[in-house]
Amino acid sequence: MRVPEGGDAVGVLREIAGKLDAWGGHKYAAGFSVLVENWPEVCSELERMLTDIEIKPEGVTPVISISPSDISISDWRAVSALGPFGNNNPSPKFYIDMNSINAEINPMGKEGRHSYIRVNNARLLAFNTPASDVVDMIGRVKGWVYHPRLDYWRNEEQLQFILDCAVTEGGV
Repeated sequence: MRVPEGGDAVGVLREIAGKLDAWGGHKYAAGFSVLVENWPEVCSELERMLTDIEIKPEGVTPVISISPSDISISDWRAVSALGPFGNNNPSPKFYIDMNSINAEINPMGKEGRHSYIRVNNARLLAFNTPASDVVDMIGRVKGWVYHPRLDYWRNEEQLQFILDCAVTEGGV
């Protein structure tokens, strides 16, 4: 079972551990096995607990203000040495202020389901966000939060910049 950020999958299973045959996992994902005769009661308990689960926000993720065009592959390799990134060790997030750039928005992918925002000499990739959605919000955007990732395209290593969110007048 998986739970969203702020949830605790292990905490849920811990509460019904006596009814489970075996269980384990981590905060955001856990698995279990249960005897067939115990399943109706376990199912009912899980449904009750997961319906009532109160997701607590994780808090604000610190970001570093830097243009993606100022981050090289060797820079990102050096930062990646602090990994692996994941639970309890989040990947660094970066911020680019809209006032410091000229943003060009373009569709991406066969059907235009994705888009990219050209920022100086780099592209912020916005997966599952059509260019028309980005254009609709651009007037309210104060800046962009993104993270780098190494990728290989046609046997060539490249650094991609993945858009995480837009910072607007009202927040993120």
